[in-house]
Amino acid sequence: MKRPEKVCANPKCNDRITDYKSTRRKFCSTPCKNSYHHNKKLEEQEDSIANERAIKRLKRFLKEMQELEIESFKFKRDSYFFDNVVFPSQKLLKLDNGDKLYVIRFDNILINIDEKTNLIKIIKHE
Repeated sequence: MKRPEKVCANPKCNDRITDYKSTRRKFCSTPCKNSYHHNKKLEEQEDSIANERAIKRLKRFLKEMQELEIESFKFKRDSYFFDNVVFPSQKLLKLDNGDKLYVIRFDNILINIDEKTNLIKIIKHE
């Protein structure tokens, strides 16, 4: 008995599948199946991937600022470095002089963001 033709489930392929052993077969080949699932995963995680890239870019920038011994700078939320960034949660830091400060940690760099003045302070802390 001749089986009906199927169409590959990968929208980028759409080849016809004529010779198959199982009726559950959805893809024309293994690379096509892998490509489909890889692209689907990328679409689902697009926002988190963009945030990770933005944070990595921001870490490099902060490290350069720290090496240049720049302690604070003004920022714009829609600028290149802060576009798509979802900051990690802030944590309370008790300074040596008894003051309390909310900081965000990027690896070994601590920053404090003042929303009112749009100022980022790089905190020197061991």
